[in-house]
Amino acid sequence: MRLVFAPNAAGDATDVRIEPPVDNVALRGAPQLVAGDCGDWRSALGASFVNRADAADAAFGGRYPAACGERDWYVALLDHPHYVLAMFARYWKDAGGSFTGGVREGHAPPGARPIATLQSPPLYDAVRDINKLSNNVMARQLFLTLATTAHAPPATTARAAEAVRHWLAKRRLGFPELVMENGSGLSRRERIAAQSMARLLLAADASRVRGDFVSSLAVAATDGTVRKRFADDDVADQALLKTGSLEGVRALAGYVLAPGDRRYVVVCFVNHRNASRAQRAIDLLVQWVYAGMREGAAG
Repeated sequence: MRLVFAPNAAGDATDVRIEPPVDNVALRGAPQLVAGDCGDWRSALGASFVNRADAADAAFGGRYPAACGERDWYVALLDHPHYVLAMFARYWKDAGGSFTGGVREGHAPPGARPIATLQSPPLYDAVRDINKLSNNVMARQLFLTLATTAHAPPATTARAAEAVRHWLAKRRLGFPELVMENGSGLSRRERIAAQSMARLLLAADASRVRGDFVSSLAVAATDGTVRKRFADDDVADQALLKTGSLEGVRALAGYVLAPGDRRYVVVCFVNHRNASRAQRAIDLLVQWVYAGMREGAAG
């Protein structure tokens, strides 16, 4: 579910909306609008989620800095069947229909006739949305789809991880520490070493899809999850980055652009209970890499 936060028109309170506004997810309370830097705005929200599988409540008893403008946060609420039911019922209603049915899990009976077929966007468009906006739901869906390259449905995360390891092995990329569980990073078990991530980025830069991949990353101070970072720094527009965050985790990886069509890989993982305070240090690392490249080119 997409939660959107923004100062209201009068500038004295925070508006919160959920997209799409499904009937079984309730918003209860909005964060207080305050002055000050945007910083780690999500931690300041005082978010509280009650997830009962078939219904959910979201409340925000903290603060929201007015300097943040409009921000969004994608949160997984409801279990999967009821999420699908809520989305279907909402869009069916928006299309002018009425729906009083329910949902059950299972295989469609043989010979069942589909009522509609939706084609997915091209893979490039999906990856672009995943990387620029850090869309965890789409990332997990793409991860599961990898399982179908070697196995018949239903897809599983274990088979998806097997497909990734096979791909890495073909390219002689051995990452013994790699753990894949969720597929989107929303896991306390998933892990990869910073050096392995750097090797993967180097392999991507040398691949035939280099252009498509790097253009899917967020551009410093321009778009995606880093559109409001690096705005007053020399590295603005000169870094292509992917961010990552969990409670106690902050991460950033990507490329810093150098003169002569050269690129430098930068990877930084912070795992600590105070990781939310590390963003400025991570940004300074990216700036330091860029400054060093410029000085080297000038010399």
